[in-house]
Amino acid sequence: MSNRRLTLVLPQDVPIIWHIVKPMIEKAILDEWMTVEQILTDILSKKNHLFVGIDGEEKIHMALVTEFVEYPNSKTLYINTWATGTGYDFSIWYPFITTVDDFGRENGCTTIEATVRRGLARKLKWDYQYSVCTRSLKQHGKKETK
Repeated sequence: MSNRRLTLVLPQDVPIIWHIVKPMIEKAILDEWMTVEQILTDILSKKNHLFVGIDGEEKIHMALVTEFVEYPNSKTLYINTWATGTGYDFSIWYPFITTVDDFGRENGCTTIEATVRRGLARKLKWDYQYSVCTRSLKQHGKKETK
């Protein structure tokens, strides 16, 4: 049994681990308008949320940054950046996306969105829309309608 887990980092704890996650986040930034410094500022101000993938030895191997986006009739959890330390062990961490799903549901989100490279979109098996992938969050105990 694996001791891996994905966990939300409280803003006050981010400075303690920032030197570990910063290089991962820098690799994952896709847009010129976003900087790693701005992401840190947004995490510390609680605009963004930092999740980290931790193994049994308490080492951080993955970083994922989200934020809420409010649309007129819905709310989504938008994944800004998502990267692993090696850049190649995504499949190890993807099963833990349920932690992010639950966080979104608990905060009233009906979908998850992510701006991703085409290769990650294929791995996610999400609907590809330009460079944004979306996935509906099924509510616990409810069937998803199509």
